[in-house]
Amino acid sequence: MTPDFRRRLSLMAAVIVLLGVMTAFSFTVSGWFRMQSDIDTAISGQAVPPAADPARYLSPGESHAVAGSNLQTRLNEAARQSGLTTGRVNIAPADAGDPLAIVLEFQAEGELENIARLLHSIESTLPALIVEDARLTPLRNSHRLQLTATIRARHEPGGAA
Repeated sequence: MTPDFRRRLSLMAAVIVLLGVMTAFSFTVSGWFRMQSDIDTAISGQAVPPAADPARYLSPGESHAVAGSNLQTRLNEAARQSGLTTGRVNIAPADAGDPLAIVLEFQAEGELENIARLLHSIESTLPALIVEDARLTPLRNSHRLQLTATIRARHEPGGAA
């Protein structure tokens, strides 16, 4: 083997190794770009998760009074749809320790299945409400019951009605 032939053979081997490295590098880079594109597509197609949607948890209203009034209207309508007669609704004043809390005491009268329907409606519709306390009292000379419930909601600060 002549030195010239050896030099050409070494040069060809170096070119082959260099081409192999460049090919491997290009596959790696193109795979990385493809993966990044897939991630970007997945992120852009992702909807706002339900847990992050304020409409699920916050009662609308530009003030505590308006949000409380909206909540009262909602409860009166839910009671009517459940076949109950509504009684008093007392909205607690805004609490300086928790200014976004809306607490109210709600009374309704009716049969037990209608009361159960109302409580289910309160806790299963949006925005979410929490029944903190519920008392059932039988009415005299009747098979009807009086529900007195303490209900808590969260006010959306600056939310429109």
